[in-house]
Amino acid sequence: MAIAITPFTALCGFQPPDNIVENLQTVPELAALIPQALVQEFISAKEDAATSNDESTKAALRSSLRKVFEALMTAPPETVSLQVSALLARLSSTEATPITSLVQTLYQQFPSDIGIFCVYVLNLLTLQPGEAIFLGAGEPHAYISGECVEVMATSDNVLRAGLTPKPRDVNNLVGSLTYSMTSGEKHLVRPTPWGGGGDGEDGGARYGGIDDGDGGRVGKTKLYDPPVEEFSVLHVSLRQDETEHHRAIDGPSIVIATSGKGEMVGAGDGVGSFNLEEGTVLFIGAGEEVVWKARSRDGLEIYRAFCE
Repeated sequence: MAIAITPFTALCGFQPPDNIVENLQTVPELAALIPQALVQEFISAKEDAATSNDESTKAALRSSLRKVFEALMTAPPETVSLQVSALLARLSSTEATPITSLVQTLYQQFPSDIGIFCVYVLNLLTLQPGEAIFLGAGEPHAYISGECVEVMATSDNVLRAGLTPKPRDVNNLVGSLTYSMTSGEKHLVRPTPWGGGGDGEDGGARYGGIDDGDGGRVGKTKLYDPPVEEFSVLHVSLRQDETEHHRAIDGPSIVIATSGKGEMVGAGDGVGSFNLEEGTVLFIGAGEEVVWKARSRDGLEIYRAFCE
């Protein structure tokens, strides 16, 4: 999961089938990198899936997308370079759009990289601070610009195939993807008030806050809860001299301060007091109540990844 802390641009997940087909039919440089038989196979599979809910038909569509994507990502470098040049020349005489601007930006950073063409098969999302996306296992993505807080479950691999100076493993990446196709909005994670917080300094409901109707207290903390068991993230944003209490969490936490200055104070005997400023990272063990205090005119902003 990535939570934007500045305006943030990313490619995430495969576009819906209709969008991919449209791009294959209207971006000749993209189509030139993929055998026409595979393009036609994907179009036919998309049409079949549009009129059937049968799982085998959906599986055939995903299989066809895999063939298209594999052909794209393994296109000969000299052909890719030729088609990138042709694409840039054509776009230079067209009206600017977010996609055309992104193509030009990517070319400046990674000339003749096959990843430039991924803008036509992956969803482009621009997030504002506080907005978040979740990418499940086997979902392709690329962070283009901006800063974010990223939280990942334990993993033994990171596979790269484009838009990077690091080693690439195209074959394993192609083999590991789910080839699910959906709109970019489906990847958004919308925060909700967290019932474990409240304002004050020594714990419990006496800290104030608003009752959440389920025995918890709603304070200045938002919860990002992706559809996985491994982690969730709390976001605390305080103005100068404000405080926020967090109940004990039945699992460990990692905290990073992203702006301002302040203090974390243990509400029990197990945690002391720690000063916080931008870049400070803390570990909090399970079962510890804590209080956050903002001590600067810029307030205090922290993100707390946890599991319980």
